[in-house]
Amino acid sequence: MKHLFLISILLLTSIFVIPNTDANADDSRLVNRVIASVDGEALTLNDLQEYLTMMGQSNVNISALSKSELSDATHDLVSMRLIEKESIALGLEVSNA
Repeated sequence: MKHLFLISILLLTSIFVIPNTDANADDSRLVNRVIASVDGEALTLNDLQEYLTMMGQSNVNISALSKSELSDATHDLVSMRLIEKESIALGLEVSNA
C-alpha cells in the first residue's frame, strides 16, 4: 500500500513537468538539457529522444514538438522510469519467455 501511495504521489507530481526548450536552439545544444528528475536521477532531452526511438518514433525532432506533445512524452518517460524503479524495489524481473 505504501508503494502504491508513493507511486501515486510521484505520478501526480510528474504531471506538471513541462520541459523548458527553446525552439530556436539547435538540437546539439538541447540534447543534455535536464527536463525532469525521478528520485534524484536527471532525465535529459537525450533520454527523451532515446525513449521516443524505443517507442518506434525514431524520426521525431524534439525541437519541432508542440509543448503539449513534449509534455505528454516527458510524462510518459517519467512514468516509465517510476515503474522501472518500483519494479526493481519489489524485486520483479522481466523474462524473455
